[in-house]
Amino acid sequence: MGFGATGSSSFYRHQQLTVIQVRSRSGGHAPNALVESSLILMKQLMSHLENLIAEYYDWKGYLVKRNIKVGKLGHGGWEMELDVVAFDPHTGHLVHIEPSIDAHSWEVREKRFTKKFVAARKYIFSEVLTWLDSKVEIEQIAVLVSHPKGRDQLAGGRVISIDELMSEIRQSVIECGVVAKNAIPEQYPHLRTLQLSHNGYYKTL
Repeated sequence: MGFGATGSSSFYRHQQLTVIQVRSRSGGHAPNALVESSLILMKQLMSHLENLIAEYYDWKGYLVKRNIKVGKLGHGGWEMELDVVAFDPHTGHLVHIEPSIDAHSWEVREKRFTKKFVAARKYIFSEVLTWLDSKVEIEQIAVLVSHPKGRDQLAGGRVISIDELMSEIRQSVIECGVVAKNAIPEQYPHLRTLQLSHNGYYKTL
């Protein structure tokens, strides 16, 4: 399963303020309510995106695990959390997906995603999919707010934009036709909503 052409998402780009950036832009004196609301918004956007990714891969027949803590530390806590890991038992395709709406520099992103991708390669076979042959190749994907020309890789993984992801999902949903004849199962509420909005119930909108 691949993702389409280069794109960007202006909506997500305008919503990607981190707590540090909120304080920085206010001279370090941002009200706690503003900081907290920015953090809540980011968490909601990320949760929605992760839910959609997990739904999509599960709908496509993958075995999906998400928000998996790996590498238990002796003093407590975990080395890393992996957002979405999916395996297609029919094709043998194994993919690790890390979505982010951060506004970090590419240098900071490189360090951050290197930690995530290295941890995934270290623990997927020993702690997540323990029954899977460790020789299976892992495709690693960073889903970001934009995919600039020439920026096709990050920390050894493939870069795609949120818009590219949505383009593929939308096309797959459109190909299902109207809900009345070929409804996406109700356990995929995000995908069924897209089917209703794009295809209609009885006739294509």
